[in-house]
Amino acid sequence: MSEAIRARWATFHAKVTARLDEVMAEATPGITELIETEALDPTPFATAMMELRTRLLGLGKKLEEGRAKLARDLPEDDDAAEALRDELDAAQRAFDDRVEDTWEDFELEHSAALARRLEALAQAEARALAGGRPCASCSAPLVPPVTHQPSTVACPHCGTRNTVLPGAATAMFYGGNALHALADAAAAKEKRALRLAERRHRRLREPTAAQTEQLRAAAEAYWSRYLRAKGALTPGWTDANLATELANRLKRY
Repeated sequence: MSEAIRARWATFHAKVTARLDEVMAEATPGITELIETEALDPTPFATAMMELRTRLLGLGKKLEEGRAKLARDLPEDDDAAEALRDELDAAQRAFDDRVEDTWEDFELEHSAALARRLEALAQAEARALAGGRPCASCSAPLVPPVTHQPSTVACPHCGTRNTVLPGAATAMFYGGNALHALADAAAAKEKRALRLAERRHRRLREPTAAQTEQLRAAAEAYWSRYLRAKGALTPGWTDANLATELANRLKRY
């Protein structure tokens, strides 16, 4: 019986795994197009990513339901059956890990692509804004001191105080998720290492002090790289900001 169930599992597992690859292949062109055409409207991208995440989780659930059904067909108090249950459990964990890694890598890559698209649009807006905005009273050209946030500029000709606003892409780039996405992409290698370290640590029954220190080292490597990258993109960011943020991020470890 165990060999028959193993064969049924192998067929089912292969089918669900192939579907995972198909779902990712189907999702990529559409989301890439949204990044190009809908960068200034966050809703389509967010909705598409949420739907993709739901589909991936659904595949994990489907595999789990199939695994549980097959496990129920195995006899009790049988060494071969127990070994196969362990094998099925391990395969389920491996698939769940693959789904998580697939999602995390895809989300990081495409969020960064959207951020770079916004950055290009924001740079174009900044160049236009640096060329001057007409005064609300006399139409004399006004050059704001900064282009990444609202500023108040007194007209040198008539004295009227004008509020100069950044463009939509600039506001989204500095006020939304873009800086996080670019910093995450810059620290992609360290983030993957941290994810694996957290996974290993979570599955330890009684982690040793050395194993916990390894996890903390992975966290420090990621957050240090992430915060340096984000700081390089953030106007006014200082080393003191980095030190404070890093200490706060590492508290949980």
